[in-house]
Parts: sequence; C-alpha cells; structure tokens
Amino acid sequence: MKHIYLKITLIGISLTTFSAFAKEDSIEFSLGSGAALSYGEDITIKRSGSADVDLGVVNFDTNPFEAPIYYDVRLAKWKDNSAWELEFVHHKLYMDSSDLDNDQGVDVSNFDINYNLLYGNYAKEITPNNIARFGAGLVIPSSEITINGVKSNQSYKIAGATFQLGIEHDFPINQYLIFSIEGKMTYSYAKIEVENSSAMVPNTAVHLLFHLKYSLK
Repeated sequence: MKHIYLKITLIGISLTTFSAFAKEDSIEFSLGSGAALSYGEDITIKRSGSADVDLGVVNFDTNPFEAPIYYDVRLAKWKDNSAWELEFVHHKLYMDSSDLDNDQGVDVSNFDINYNLLYGNYAKEITPNNIARFGAGLVIPSSEITINGVKSNQSYKIAGATFQLGIEHDFPINQYLIFSIEGKMTYSYAKIEVENSSAMVPNTAVHLLFHLKYSLK
C-alpha cells in the first residue's frame, strides 16, 4: 500500500511540475534556425517563343548554413493554451544540375531560389510543453536562373501558396526564456518567372528547427 501511495505522490508531483510550465496568456517572440530536406520535383521551364524545357525530376539542396542562412522568425499571441501566429521561414532551393535529365540541347546551369514562406498559424498546446501547429500562407520567392549562359533574375514577389504541419517541444529556461525543438512538414508551390521564361516549382520539405523564444506575460 505504501508503494501505491508513493507512486501516486510521484505522479502528482510530476504532473504539478509539468503544469507549472503550461502556456500562459502571453506574447511570444521566437528566432530559430536549423535545416530542411526537400524532395525531388518534376519541373518544366516554359519559354516564350522557344520550346519548353523538361528538366525531369529536379533535386534541390537547401544549404542551410551558407549565406543567407536558413532561419525562422515567429510572433505568437497565446491565450487559453492556444495561439494565433505570424511566421516567416527563409527557405532555400539550390538545383543540383548534375541530376538533370535534359537531352534537349538546352543548358540550364543555374536554378537557385530564395523560397520564402510567410504563414498565418494556429497553434495548440496539446500536452504540457508539446505544441501542434497548422499554418497556411504565401510563397514570396526571389530567383536566379541561367539558361544557355544567359542569367535572369526574379525579385521578391508573391508567387504561390504554402501549408505546414508541425510539432514542437518546449524546454523552459525560466519564466521568460524558452528553448524549443520543432519538426515540421511543408508543401508549397510557386510560379517562378524570369525574363521570357517561367516554371511552376512545387516543394515538399521536412524541417528541423531549434528556437529561442522570449515570452512577454
């Protein structure tokens, strides 16, 4: 019987300890970085006045630690263990030209995109310190494409839509600072337009992020 009481007491202490860090009503600012892995996508470049270029399945590297680095900024308003958020992810896609399936006599030597993702999210603390997140928003890319030695650029503009699902675990440091680890999956598509050429570029990616968060209660 004593062992049963001891177990119940320990469980109660554990629950009390975890609950002490449950989300309070607050405004939370987060800055994070990490890495992403993008899946290969079938891409065709459409050219005005010339034949389309079917690149086949293109594999994109993300090079998260090369400037400009991969990063995430998020602002959240928490109330009753749920939050509405605004989030920006600086995602990047760098084409590996060695993987191109292109025998059409067209040299595509460069296809790099700053694939920026802007989300409006709904987040919910499903258990103490564990947060589920869904978001939808806009793709705002800039790009650089080189075809047959001619380089073209696209400045930042709204070009598509994006969706995400994520799970995050908080490690509270004190009442203001929180360290967290987040895993998320994103699906996005954007129309990349450069001089006389365009391509619909979808992207499915998994992300691992490490955040430092400041909570203003």
